Amino acid sequence: MKKCRNCGVEFVSTNPRQIHCTQACASKYHNRKKPIPQKGQTQAGELFGKGKDSISSNELNLSEGQARDLAAKAYNVSPTTYHRAKTILHKGSPELKAKVASGETSINYAYNKINRIERHTETRRLHSDLS
Repeated sequence: MKKCRNCGVEFVSTNPRQIHCTQACASKYHNRKKPIPQKGQTQAGELFGKGKDSISSNELNLSEGQARDLAAKAYNVSPTTYHRAKTILHKGSPELKAKVASGETSINYAYNKINRIERHTETRRLHSDLS
């Protein structure tokens, strides 16, 4: 017996990947409002300061697309800017993150700086491996 992820009702299924008791439950589950990252969380939204309580793809009039595109639209930025901000949060130093959050440094400059540092580190590692 399996338990439906939407309503919690137990059901029997011959499909091992089935997670909902009916198609209606599956639709309700997938159309629910999903939370958007809030300020203070380690997501790109922290850098933009434009957090929202929650938003669904239906509210954005988007039926499909990559998650990055949906999140970028929610913050009114391009998918590229969203990706760069997320990279800064994952790989950037605390000082760099603070500069971007305060507006002292642009997202583009910080992203390029991280890439330069990574390339330089990789080059050094390759040279040391050859020696």
